[in-house]
Amino acid sequence: MLRRCWSTQSFAKRLQQARLLLSVLSLLLILVSFQPVKATETLLIQKPSSHVYVICTEDLQYYPHYDFTKRNQVSYAASLFQLFSSETGIRLKVRAMPIKRLDLAKGCDVRYPDNPLWYQGRDSERPQHFSHALTQILGTTLVKAERAEIKPEELQAISVPRGFTPHHLMQLQQQYNFDFIETNDASAALLMVIKGRVDGADVEWNVAQALLDKIDPKAEIAVAKHLPISLVGFHLSSSNSPEFIAQFDQFLQREHEAVTQLKQQFQLREQLSDLTTVKHATDAAEH
Repeated sequence: MLRRCWSTQSFAKRLQQARLLLSVLSLLLILVSFQPVKATETLLIQKPSSHVYVICTEDLQYYPHYDFTKRNQVSYAASLFQLFSSETGIRLKVRAMPIKRLDLAKGCDVRYPDNPLWYQGRDSERPQHFSHALTQILGTTLVKAERAEIKPEELQAISVPRGFTPHHLMQLQQQYNFDFIETNDASAALLMVIKGRVDGADVEWNVAQALLDKIDPKAEIAVAKHLPISLVGFHLSSSNSPEFIAQFDQFLQREHEAVTQLKQQFQLREQLSDLTTVKHATDAAEH
């Protein structure tokens, strides 16, 4: 009987110690798991690591900004996507397709390039989520150097690559009634200027720098001083993958220095102050 009483008391004591130990461990677990979230970070809904995000883009040669018309084609966007993937471990796949198919494309998690302003007056549905700008383009009207001072009332025709809308020139076109001549691509638009078939070409400045050395290294092309210049951001957009947009924005902020180095590597110019008045193609196409 005495032994039985001792065993009961010993068991009760051990049970009390076990409960105390469990309480201490629970408290430690709460303290360890509670970490304040930094103001610059966003809590994300993680998808399985096996998920591959599909980025749909235009099948256009728009170097140095982007060119996914061929596999392993080098461009700023391709290098940026590769850097993002290597830094985050997120798997990406880029799918290039005709512009008219982009609005109807299925299986696309993200679209690039995109801009919320492009949906004004359009029937297509506007994506719900846009990233910060990956870069900014310079929409210019390029003319022969000796015609850099051309006035709007002197314009007869401006060449425009197929798939692009010169929004910054539309009001002038209605006022002065000059023609827009559609071409197959930016190279053809620039050639029409060089050959004197049109007054100017609506071609993004960085793209023109890369193309002119191939088209005519001796050509001297200038930005038309009295015509509007359009500054447009290139964004990622998505309606069904907000977590990806958030991840990419964090990446752009975290790797700002590396992104800047990429822009320098591809000699991207994003500000009006960066524009040269006259273009000797061989001076700027150092790739």
